[in-house]
Amino acid sequence: MGEGEVTVSYPRIYRYRGSTRLAIIGLGLIFLGMAAGGFYLGLIEWREPDGDWFTRFAWPAISTFFLISGVIWLVETLRASLALYPDRLVCQTAWSRYEVRRDDISGIKIASGSAKHIHLPIVLKDGRTCTVEIFGARDDVLDGWFAGIENLDRNEAKEVAERLFENSAYGPARDIRERRARRDQTCVQWAYCLTSGLTLWGMLWPRPLPWCMGALAGVCLLIVVLAILNRRRWALHDIAQDNRVHVGGLAIAPSVILALRACAEGDFVDWTAFLVTAGLAGMVAFLVIRRLEHPSFKAVDLFAWPLYAAWFAGVLSFGNWYFDDARPKIIPVEVVARGEGSDYTLTIGAWGPKTGTEDVDVPKALYDKTPVGGRLCVHLHPGRLGWEWYEVCPCQAESKPST
Repeated sequence: MGEGEVTVSYPRIYRYRGSTRLAIIGLGLIFLGMAAGGFYLGLIEWREPDGDWFTRFAWPAISTFFLISGVIWLVETLRASLALYPDRLVCQTAWSRYEVRRDDISGIKIASGSAKHIHLPIVLKDGRTCTVEIFGARDDVLDGWFAGIENLDRNEAKEVAERLFENSAYGPARDIRERRARRDQTCVQWAYCLTSGLTLWGMLWPRPLPWCMGALAGVCLLIVVLAILNRRRWALHDIAQDNRVHVGGLAIAPSVILALRACAEGDFVDWTAFLVTAGLAGMVAFLVIRRLEHPSFKAVDLFAWPLYAAWFAGVLSFGNWYFDDARPKIIPVEVVARGEGSDYTLTIGAWGPKTGTEDVDVPKALYDKTPVGGRLCVHLHPGRLGWEWYEVCPCQAESKPST
């Protein structure tokens, strides 16, 4: 077993105290109520002769999730306990009871939390781990029991710092390397503030849209380029025993918001070709950049590939509809149903390549003034990159179907 690797053989322990216990029980009962309501709505949907198949299966699936969650929370809350003795701790979970001897503990990973919550992973000498989650008031007995146990996280933080300060790319002398490495870490912290601001811009109010999309795409590209150019000091991916500052996290949120925002602005007629292209482009970029960064490669590194694919999806989608200046094909359609709630969804009839009814999201103003049986117009665009996309708009009085 390699250094830092652990195997989980104990379930997580939850300990609830005081009003927190009552709150968790109440939340479990709410989940059971939501499950009952979901099953009822699902039964109504199944009784409808023209009900949607997705909705028929979605309600039972969601209800089953709430039912299982509610039962687990209630059982865990009512049965969970943690007893501390001088030489051992005895744990009771929802389904089992076991004990951990103090002499078998190698150390704790971290003792984090507040006065009302503590998260405490315990690492045993044989590599197994036992995690304790305590909600409610902390006490002196609990703090005293773990007081003399070594904090392994503090040791790991020291090892990471030592590896970073020994990186010759930061300079010839130890004091120079330490000063430059800390400077890079500070720059990364400030960069997180910048990318967080761009992410909020894209989420809450992406106007003007071209500037917002360009900023999201550009900052991700800039991070990757700078990381490659300074790959002796910076790393995009988490690599075991690495001695570089990690900067890959800076691009995660902007790339995801870029993809979501770009794909939401223009609906593709057929998503298959677009998604395959974005996925393949992301895979090629990931493999090339990962190879430049470090020669070794593990299967777990593939978890970073979707982020590259998300960036390409956002850029390709935005370029496909924003730079599409061709004349669209206008197809009148009839509104056959209106959605309930606050999602402003209209169900339109078949049109062009769509052979059945389809739910579309429209602005609130258009939703409010469009009754069932009313007419809207689908603007079918060829797409700058060849992927057809469409938007639903109100019909102009002089508009006629285009051929």
